Amino acid sequence: MIYVKVDGDAPNGYAFIHYLPFDRDQGLGKTREELEEDGGVFLDAVPEPQTPADKVAIMKYSPEQGPYYEYMDRPLSPDDKILQIEEQLGTMLFESATDKARIAELEASQGDLLMEIATMKMGGDR
Repeated sequence: MIYVKVDGDAPNGYAFIHYLPFDRDQGLGKTREELEEDGGVFLDAVPEPQTPADKVAIMKYSPEQGPYYEYMDRPLSPDDKILQIEEQLGTMLFESATDKARIAELEASQGDLLMEIATMKMGGDR
């Protein structure tokens, strides 16, 4: 028998789960009736999560549904974080080089235009 102390204010819907609520040494020291009066429920089993590789199962409880799981994205490992940052850095460096090349083209065009303007102000085609 598994005891779930329900807590509607908790983000997951329960305060704690106790797998041995009536154990002499590790139990809660209360009768079934007392535990139910405290706002707890008893379950025969907790369902196993069906967790995809890129997710983490978070067990939740609601009086309507009983125990259920929500799945959140798995945090990246340090190695995966490094790979992600390296990819972002590579993309940024490529974009920066592209921007610099475009700036150089625009500066050259600006120089050509300034020369044409100077030539026109001097009154002729040189």
